[in-house]
Amino acid sequence: MKTFFAICCLLLTFCQPTFAMLGVSDQMIGGAQEYGRSKVALPVNELQKPWTVNEALKENIYADTERIIVYTPYLIVAMDAQNKAKAFEEIKLEDSKNLASGYEQALIIGAIIDAPEKINPDNLQVTLLQGDKNLPPYYSELVSASSSEKVIEKTALQDKNNNGVKPVDDKTPAPSEKEKTEQAALSDKISIKMPVWNIQYYFYFDVSQINTTLPLIIKIDDKLAGEREFRFHPGNMN
Repeated sequence: MKTFFAICCLLLTFCQPTFAMLGVSDQMIGGAQEYGRSKVALPVNELQKPWTVNEALKENIYADTERIIVYTPYLIVAMDAQNKAKAFEEIKLEDSKNLASGYEQALIIGAIIDAPEKINPDNLQVTLLQGDKNLPPYYSELVSASSSEKVIEKTALQDKNNNGVKPVDDKTPAPSEKEKTEQAALSDKISIKMPVWNIQYYFYFDVSQINTTLPLIIKIDDKLAGEREFRFHPGNMN
């Protein structure tokens, strides 16, 4: 977690001041500190649950529990307070205010996805959708990646194409009866034992381009595992 804070502080020094998802006030800071203290006996993922958004489409055959974490200033202060409480360190109002103020300038998304290969951020299509806005992150970072063998159910066609979707060409002739039979066979489910990668990223978006009173969608797509959508309303998160 210290690495997370250090990286974010460095990146946010290059951003212009903008409005926060929630204004930083003594009341907000106190509530976040108390929330972090109250979760001292729990793992950090339990503390993060109200800011965790599960993937909505459920189309990735490699997925286990794909999700994002929305790092608001409140959550970051709560995480810091939990960490200090575990270490029996003093939790000071001024320190927490300074920490929260540093995170007002960006919407930071932590994403955990699954894929058949380790995917660098450059090979992902990441977009924030809100109304007619289509906003890419201004910075992306691969944080960690690990693989484990899993049994994946897929069709023979998905196995042949590595779960890729072939474009439809209107000029393609209608398939023959033999081709129809072969295509039907390719639609049968098969079980394959293969390595699946669990990958974590951070994506940074410019808060000044986001309306925090409206819902939004984070899309994370790649050619191997397909489309993912994470839908939430920033106004419903502390």
